[in-house]
Amino acid sequence: MRQLTTRSEVIVCATVIALLSSLFLLETTWFARRHSLTYDETIYLNLSLQSVRNRHLEPEFMRLGVAPLAPFLTYAAPIAVTAPDEPRRASSQAGRVEDAQLIRGPRFLNALLIGVPVVLLVFAWLYRRQGLGAAALGGLLTALSPTLVAHGGLATTDESLALFSTLALAAIAWSATAPNGWRLIVCALAIAAAMSAKYSAIYLLVVAPVVFLLAAVSRTSKPVDTFNATRLVGKNALQYACLMFLILPLWWAGHGFVRVTPQQLADPDQPRVAQSVAQSRTGLRGILLSLAPVGGIQRQIVHSREGDEAFLLGKKSKSGWRYYFPLMFLFKSTPAELALTMFLLVLIATSVRHPWRALTTADASMQTLLVAAGVFGTLLLVSHLDLGHRYMIPVYPMLFIAGCDRLADRLRSRPAVFGAIAAVLIVSQAWSSWSIAPHYLSYVNRFAGGPQNGWRLMADSSLDWGQDLPDLSVYLATHDHGPVAMKYFGTALPEAYGVKADDIEHLHKPPNEYALFVVSATYLNGLHLGGRDPFVAFRRLQPTAQVGNSIMVYDLTQSDALFALREALKVIH
Repeated sequence: MRQLTTRSEVIVCATVIALLSSLFLLETTWFARRHSLTYDETIYLNLSLQSVRNRHLEPEFMRLGVAPLAPFLTYAAPIAVTAPDEPRRASSQAGRVEDAQLIRGPRFLNALLIGVPVVLLVFAWLYRRQGLGAAALGGLLTALSPTLVAHGGLATTDESLALFSTLALAAIAWSATAPNGWRLIVCALAIAAAMSAKYSAIYLLVVAPVVFLLAAVSRTSKPVDTFNATRLVGKNALQYACLMFLILPLWWAGHGFVRVTPQQLADPDQPRVAQSVAQSRTGLRGILLSLAPVGGIQRQIVHSREGDEAFLLGKKSKSGWRYYFPLMFLFKSTPAELALTMFLLVLIATSVRHPWRALTTADASMQTLLVAAGVFGTLLLVSHLDLGHRYMIPVYPMLFIAGCDRLADRLRSRPAVFGAIAAVLIVSQAWSSWSIAPHYLSYVNRFAGGPQNGWRLMADSSLDWGQDLPDLSVYLATHDHGPVAMKYFGTALPEAYGVKADDIEHLHKPPNEYALFVVSATYLNGLHLGGRDPFVAFRRLQPTAQVGNSIMVYDLTQSDALFALREALKVIH
């Protein structure tokens, strides 16, 4: 493991860290200022407003299956200073005009406290293992990743999972290398923080014991016969029991030691889910299930089992597809990210003949990353909640660390070759990022047809989260037109961003008096419309324009577009 030993090394590393941090903050600030409030940000804003106002964690966090750590870090301080002291329905999805200003502070804090540390964590991990070259490569690939920039610039919980789960993986590897009580406490604290940031971090509870066992086998100098295997499993079972004993109270502490009741978790809009949650809270399990984090994660599990409406390649499903996340990865990863993935897959394929030997001879860091990728990837494949590419954000730090580490290790004796490959990867990543800037959220690589083709492949938060109202306002202001009809997917108020249009559900004029119809990609694809699909005819037409890649504009002076609007109104009314 490399350490900073000279003054020049400290200066060089500090300079690189400052440049990486500045680059990432520049990108996220540009993105945040150019985009409207997204769907989940409205909910987190309302939840946080009520929590700060009432001076306790709102039970609505747990009812919605939202872990509170990230909102606490990014929303609490700005809200306490600038937010009006007025009540809101905590989980309301209705935005307000002032929300456009209120979200600025949380977005900046998310970039500063969540996004930048992700970049620096990748840099630090690689520096300690492979030196400055690999660390700079990994840091730049992370700072220029459209996915990480987009979610670093939004005040949501997705980037926080990337940060805290990667920190937890570092703690697991550190603890597995030389187990002791202090390292186990640090490991428990890191895992509890990750599960307080997003409940899907529960996968770490599977990663930890597997890595501990693999590391123990790697350390032993004796043949692993039946007796030794039993001893190793028993010792690691005890270690894992101690870890779990530490995690639960720390996890509860991350929720402010709040307890919840079945009534607080019941959702009147989802009676089947509410009934399932309430029934599971009867009997002896009631005390444990009343703990806020346990209640929250159980609510998320029930939601996953029930499923939710998803869209992929022109099809809709409530149960999802096994291939949803692999395709999302292929569509929304940059060429540099796909190249690193192919490199790692080739390395894995070469070790297939002796997988156990490859696992046990690897060091704890590589064991941890490999096991984590396997466990997390499996959970994604079996999930029924195919609601967006954002659910697989933790994969990217794993990819950058493992890919750059193995590349540097393989080319250790050929630094010129490593430098050339690193330069190609960085230039490719920079081009992918800057060619889509500042619309990072709607990035789709050229292999999948580019961002203009994204609406045919995906919907919801993978492409359209209600973020493009500012660009729509600019488009409408710079094009001569008459009245505008609109169907907008999002919680922000269009008028807060200067958009003047009539919602298609409540038109104030006959259809033929409107000049333009604008529709969000999610609604255009028939998603989240209560089983209706009014925009089939519009999907057969080429939009007049695409605003930010997520809002389609149709010219109603064209007869086929006007016909499509009339057909849509028949379904809606």
